[in-house]
Amino acid sequence: MTPRRITAALCLVAIVLLVMAAFSKRWLVADPRSYEMNGKVRVGLTGISACIATEEIARCEKVEWSQIDRRAVGSSWMWLGRITFGLSLAAAVALLALGVAAGANVDLALPIPIPRVALWLCLAIFPFMIGYWLLIPTGLGNLVEAGRAFAYASVGAIVGAIGAGREVAAGRDFS
Repeated sequence: MTPRRITAALCLVAIVLLVMAAFSKRWLVADPRSYEMNGKVRVGLTGISACIATEEIARCEKVEWSQIDRRAVGSSWMWLGRITFGLSLAAAVALLALGVAAGANVDLALPIPIPRVALWLCLAIFPFMIGYWLLIPTGLGNLVEAGRAFAYASVGAIVGAIGAGREVAAGRDFS
């Protein structure tokens, strides 16, 4: 396997992980249980779903950010989720362009350096992910844990940064 094909494979893996993370509803999870009640809360980057079951009722609700009172959960926290969502998708698009060019062994002359853009987008995801975790609203703070989407986004961003970094280190900035 040639070095450029390895870069293309890394980009493909990173794209899949970043897109899965962006659309996952499991960024923050909570499973409160007691003698009288079982609950399940799933927080994604764009909304919340909650299910509660008791002996009398079982009820689930999904709420998008646009339907939630910003004062209730904190608008800065919601914006961190939206920015993380956007950065994940933007990094996936940049990695797609980089992976196609690397897989086809083509050096493009573009006005922007795609490998550097992909590298910086992958690295820019981390502060927003950390902020999304650290600035959890007080109503959710004691209950939630990091879900699998944190792992998907972390691994995807690292793998994507490695793939883009390989092209930058090789001097193929496409500019």
